[in-house]
Amino acid sequence: MFKLFNRIGSSFGHQNNKFSIITNYTSFVNNHHHQNYTSIVILHHHNGPSYKTASNLRFLSSIQQKPKLIQLDDESTAPPTTTDEDPPPKSSSIIQYDEHRFRELSREFSKSLNKNQLTNIENVWKDIPPLTISNVLNDYSKLAKIKLTGLVVLTTVAGFYMAIESSLNPMLLFSTLIGTALTSGSAAAWNNFLEVPFDSQMRRTQARPLVKGSLTPLHAALFATVTGVSGLTILATYVNPLTALLGGVNLCLYSFVYTPLKRVHIVNTWIGAIVGAIPPVMGFTAVNNFIDLPSLLLGMVLYSWQFPHFNALSWNMRHEYARAGYRMMSVTNPRLCQQTALRHSILLLGYTAAMCTIEMTHWSFGIDSLPFSLYLIYLSYRFQREPSSQTSRKLFLYSLIYLPVIMLLMIISKNRKSTKSKKEGVKL
Repeated sequence: MFKLFNRIGSSFGHQNNKFSIITNYTSFVNNHHHQNYTSIVILHHHNGPSYKTASNLRFLSSIQQKPKLIQLDDESTAPPTTTDEDPPPKSSSIIQYDEHRFRELSREFSKSLNKNQLTNIENVWKDIPPLTISNVLNDYSKLAKIKLTGLVVLTTVAGFYMAIESSLNPMLLFSTLIGTALTSGSAAAWNNFLEVPFDSQMRRTQARPLVKGSLTPLHAALFATVTGVSGLTILATYVNPLTALLGGVNLCLYSFVYTPLKRVHIVNTWIGAIVGAIPPVMGFTAVNNFIDLPSLLLGMVLYSWQFPHFNALSWNMRHEYARAGYRMMSVTNPRLCQQTALRHSILLLGYTAAMCTIEMTHWSFGIDSLPFSLYLIYLSYRFQREPSSQTSRKLFLYSLIYLPVIMLLMIISKNRKSTKSKKEGVKL
């Protein structure tokens, strides 16, 4: 038999990590289905403990509303042993399912849904994978948001290359990239750790390790701490203190400013854009150990790029953001969302021209990048005039092409003439 448990998340917004027995299931659904529970975990006692999870609580709350699906005994013949910390009420019985019955309920519930509804058998019932090395490494990659971290590393490489004026130092480059990647992974892990109740309410994030229960909150917090300390130590020891300082500021901004602000005010988008602008500046400072105009200009390119990119992405997800309680521009101020995307697309054209003006790149860069920048402006204009899933998707997909193309053209057109000036720099 399977006993339903509620897996409590982390100490941030949750109780301490433990399993609490759900007694009187009908009462539980009526009183708690609207709250931010991350998952329901089912403990199997037959052949040693094993776990199952139904991370979508909509299923569990919905079956209570379908009496024809429920055939439960009112009393448990073998209540589980409990601790003094969490004793079950004597007047309540423990509701039990066997695996076969639970799967039947899942299938019947799935058949009762329209095709457009989110919940289905695949995300109602899932096995928690065993704790193997391959599964843990896979969870680590999700925890560190490996694609986002990869983008951070690539923009750092671009900044590093644009700052080089003589020969390449392989050890310095390696240390910069490893330190930056670990710091970025730590920030992403803290973001996962703090947003478990809200991630569970969005389809895009329901498969994250902490939502599924494949990693514990303590495990994730240790991962975030170790990677963060390691990354900053590498940057401070093998690169320079300024780059380490920028990495630490970015980690704190993303994890402890941007993340909580997402549920408070739309200013979170501007804070998030600053986070994205810092890595290429770190690439510059890794080489020069000071911040100058070219490094800031490259940072501004990343800063402005994020508005057409993210605003277009969030437009098609605004209903999910609203359900999870995130205060994004696409939710609270759709018109501003469209206008900001267009405004920063125009600014990107100005930044590319400025790179040529200060002799950071050859003038050929301004000519080569012009068609790409104009098309980004055109798509942003269409998104502003006719906001829809189609125009926002086109803008989002093109933004994924635009950034690597601009970075590549910038690297190809780099002006070999030294632009470094200590008068322009701010040395630490």
